[in-house]
Amino acid sequence: MICDEDSETDKLKVGMMEDILILAGSDQELIDRYLDKEKNATDYAQLKELEEKHGRDYGLTDIVYAQLKRKLFQRALKNFVLRVCQEQRDLCEQGFWEAECGDEAEFICQAPMPDLVTDIEEYERMCRWWHDLDDETRFDLATVFEGEFGPIRYDEDTIETQDRICNCWMALPLKDKLRIYHCITED
Repeated sequence: MICDEDSETDKLKVGMMEDILILAGSDQELIDRYLDKEKNATDYAQLKELEEKHGRDYGLTDIVYAQLKRKLFQRALKNFVLRVCQEQRDLCEQGFWEAECGDEAEFICQAPMPDLVTDIEEYERMCRWWHDLDDETRFDLATVFEGEFGPIRYDEDTIETQDRICNCWMALPLKDKLRIYHCITED
């Protein structure tokens, strides 16, 4: 398999789960995912200690717990927003450098929004599906979805082509990846 664990594309793939932005479903999930636990070690340890002593429902009756959780929630939310903004800046910068001279503003305005994963289980299934595909199937998918992967010639089935296909997949917006995944797996 071309996208093996030693290739650059697989290194990107492994990091993909760490770098994705997951839209948290609760305040606790936001804290768990986005709070910088090193910077907030003391407060986070105190929150965990209170939860262990009294359970998570304890926050409904204790003002100290509620204030601490609110503070950590706000810090986690700030970290999440900073990551979304940085991702948006990166997308705009990419559009700037891809634009022809004089067209930069138009490319920046057309930059896509950062991908936000709302269903982590579906995202993980899609990642496993892509990882488990053999090279021939990836090649076939790239020819079927030429609009997303770019033109692929049938006599081009080489290592470089497979790397290009994997790199294109990694660069696709999440909505396109999910559309391809559903088109193939639901048939």
